[in-house]
Amino acid sequence: MRSLFLTACLTAMFFAPAAWAADDLPPGERAHLKLAFGLADAVADEIWPGWGTAPRTTILVTRPTEFMICTDRPPEGYGPLASNPELGCPVFARANASGRLPGATFTIVGRQPTVIIAPPLRTDRAWLPWIATWAHEHFHQWQMSQPDYIEAAEALGLGGGDTSGAWMVEYPFPYDDPGVGRAFKEMTRALDAAQSALGAADGSAALSVYLSAKARFKRMLSPPDRRYLDFQLWQEGVALFAEYQLAAVGAIRLGRFEVAPGYHLAGLDRYAERLRRSILTDLRTVRLESSRRLAFYPVGAVEALVLDYIHPSWRDGYLENKFSLDWAFEEAGLREEVRSP
Repeated sequence: MRSLFLTACLTAMFFAPAAWAADDLPPGERAHLKLAFGLADAVADEIWPGWGTAPRTTILVTRPTEFMICTDRPPEGYGPLASNPELGCPVFARANASGRLPGATFTIVGRQPTVIIAPPLRTDRAWLPWIATWAHEHFHQWQMSQPDYIEAAEALGLGGGDTSGAWMVEYPFPYDDPGVGRAFKEMTRALDAAQSALGAADGSAALSVYLSAKARFKRMLSPPDRRYLDFQLWQEGVALFAEYQLAAVGAIRLGRFEVAPGYHLAGLDRYAERLRRSILTDLRTVRLESSRRLAFYPVGAVEALVLDYIHPSWRDGYLENKFSLDWAFEEAGLREEVRSP
């Protein structure tokens, strides 16, 4: 979730008051979506059991039109387009009154987890990052479509009475506390060392050092702050990991998948490797005070990479153990000891 827009904000920014007359999705945008959908169809369930069942409702915001794809219940003002068999689901359209193009984001329209995204730049290099970004948001669709998700998130008690979900972005974590920042940096260094030592003779010791550093970091936090940290690692960090996995596994399964001349997934292996390097670079350079909640993304993603090595079946318990990854380390025989200050 690159950012969170509430339904009311979404309506004000993107939705126009009347239906828009449009014939169909432009060919390029249709091809990009077909690539994204095809990749998800082919490997999502292999990467994560159940991911393939996630809704794929997507609002594609272009100039001058917004297209709402894969829904049977569009908001008021959307008009249906001709059936689009290539995508295998209904397409609706209305005017983009603001003319603005969003970054990738996520919201709930009605009760439908919905990706909001603009088309990729018109360069070959932009297609693969765009597909991976859509996959990241599509993973959130799977997370949030679980029947107990909303109740479990509210039970964290982090909204301060606000049930809109804005706390997921706006929670007042102590990002600017110098001591918290130093402990966070110590933790990320230890995690980097632990992932580098996987398979080595000192791998277990490095993991223990990391969990000790994580415990020291958590001891500096209030219980609600700890719950917010764990939530972000579980939700955003693992979504980034899933984004990487879709690229890596898709490169093996569908490296030459092509839906039209010039629209293909060749180079997905190189993109997956770049994404992995980017995650590790972010882990090594991220600063809590400047990156704010985005600092948690590479931490959760690298924890997931580590868990894949030390506990390959951890994904089976992911949904049953909201919203933390600590249980998976414990199942692997590792535990962090956190006590209140």
